[in-house]
This record gives sequence, structure tokens and C-alpha cells, in this order.
Amino acid sequence: MTTLEFLNNNSSYPIDQTKWDDEILENEYDIDKNIIRNEYNDFGINGMYTNNVNEYKLDKLDKFNNIFRYSIDDLEIDIIDKISLKIKLNSNINKLLLFSFYIRIYIKTKKDIITMISTNLLDINLLSYLNNTEIEEDDYLNTITIPILQFNTLEYGYLYRKLPKKNIVIIFENATLGYTENYKNIIDDVTIIFNGKKYYNFDELIITNDKYYKAIDVYWFFTPYNSNGILIKGIETKYQFIVFKLIKKFASENDINEFINNQPEVYEVSFQHKNNLQWIYDLTYMKKVILFGVNIYILPMYSEFTNLKNMMYYLKTSNNGMDMYMDKYILKVKTNIVDEEYDMYISFFGEFID
Repeated sequence: MTTLEFLNNNSSYPIDQTKWDDEILENEYDIDKNIIRNEYNDFGINGMYTNNVNEYKLDKLDKFNNIFRYSIDDLEIDIIDKISLKIKLNSNINKLLLFSFYIRIYIKTKKDIITMISTNLLDINLLSYLNNTEIEEDDYLNTITIPILQFNTLEYGYLYRKLPKKNIVIIFENATLGYTENYKNIIDDVTIIFNGKKYYNFDELIITNDKYYKAIDVYWFFTPYNSNGILIKGIETKYQFIVFKLIKKFASENDINEFINNQPEVYEVSFQHKNNLQWIYDLTYMKKVILFGVNIYILPMYSEFTNLKNMMYYLKTSNNGMDMYMDKYILKVKTNIVDEEYDMYISFFGEFID
């Protein structure tokens, strides 16, 4: 019995990474997945729509702090293809601070509230990156345009017109109050951009098998980094991969540059349930992505999620899902940090449990 097999059998953790190499080879996870539909179904009526762009500048609710909100009664769009966020910064260096921002977009109808996205901006960027859509930067104008949702994996796009008596609410704010004091008013303005189709007579179109967007669940929080481990409490989602970032507590722009150039090195990740033995993750399968200059570490929970190029495909199609956090676990990340204060941002990507 190998050491990893022994740990798997005695740690109450359900992953056996010893078979991952064989599974990756057998299932050919490196093959490109045809998930991007560049041509949308026009329901058999060519030329009966126009491509519309609706832009709305969010209201800043506080003069100094970064809290923005907007409510849209109705879009001039029947089917949404893409949603982006355009942010104008008062200094280009401040784009590195956007990891601390949270955005929520939801649709209020007469009978329901439909969540389109609800998570931090860095994880939204990660989803866009995995979906082959990257941010656009204009250093001269100090603007950054972030694609926060793309509906190119839906058969028809997002059928916004089918929702009766609705309005869209957008909330964008700094979710980490600890940074507010040093970095007030870092954003000048925020614009939400909707791209989509407007049909000349939508009601005459025959739409079958409507497919509505189901948001990918991203549960996240941040806590002071502790080399002795972080307690993960019970949460209600099945996860395909875990993401973490180690971000220094900044006091000045010089601190940001120092952090970008000298980020911590991760050399061990482990999980522990109660008093059982630790389960040590095989870092061969850990992935690293750099966004906003920040190192983002991805821990796949299944072999198909070891391939970044196809991760969005498997996130949308995989039947995998583990209730691994119905109890409390200790997540321990060992790094070369010595006598410095860092926050650890942890995110869990998966599927909603109905």
C-alpha cells in the first residue's frame, strides 16, 4: 500500500489521485471541446433582428467609498449574448486592487429573483479566462473592460424577453472593508454593457426547448493566512475545483509592486477532517493562472478538471460533485511566507444543489 493510498483510506477524504494519470490518458482531456457557439440560432428567420448594445453608468452611492448600484427596468434586447463591466480607475495601478470587489447581478420578476452572477471580480475574471475571453485594458484612459458573463455556450443565448415584468439590479462594491481606508475612491465610474439581439417581432418566433442560464456557483471568502491551517465550515454546494489566492495587506502602491514581484511560493496543500490523518494533495495537478498580476492557484477535485483549456466545458457538463464539506475540515497551505501578513482568498467552483 502506497503512502497516498494509506492517507486516502484513513483521512475521510474521497479523492484518489493515484489513478488520475491513467484517467487523463484514457479520457483524452487534452482534446479541444467544441463548446463555443459563435453563430446563434436565429430561429429560422434570417435578418429579422438587429445587434444591440445597451450601456448604463452605475450610480455611485458614496463620494469616497467604492459602492455602485443601478436598476434597469427593461433592456432593448430580446436575447442577451454578453455582459461586460467597464471600469475607469483614478490610477492605473489600482486595477490590482479589483480582487477585493464583489458584483451581484440579478433579475427581479413578479414572482421570483433570478441570480445571474454573485461573486468577486477576480473569480469572474477567472471564469472568463477559462472561457477563452480575456479583459481589455486601456492604460491611456485608465479603463479596464471585463467580460463578466458570456452566453455563447447556450443554444439561443439568454432569453431575456421571455421573462415578464422584470428589472435587472446591479450591485458593485468593495467587499473587503479592511482596504477601504487606504484606498478610498479608487474607481471613477463603472458602466455595465449588455450585448444582444433585438427582434422585429419576437412574439411570432417559435421557440422550443428554451434553455435558461444557470449560474455557476462560486462560494468564496477571505481570512488571514495561517500556516497552521484554515477551518472550512459546512456549505451547500458540490464542487469541482477549489481556488485560492494569497494577497498581501497593502499599505501603499510600492507595497503592491513589491508583492507582484515577490509572491509566496506554495509547496504543500493538505486537508484534514477531525483527528484523522492529513490528506496531502498531489501538487502535480495544481494549476496556476495570473490575473491582475496575482497568482491564482487551482486545485481540481477530479481528473477532467486538470486541463485549463477545457475546464469550462467540464464545469458545465460534468456529473461529478462531492459533498465534501458537510462537516468541518482544515485546509492547510504551506508557503515560504515569513513574518508577513497576508489574506487568503478561497473560492469553491461547482454546481448549485437544488
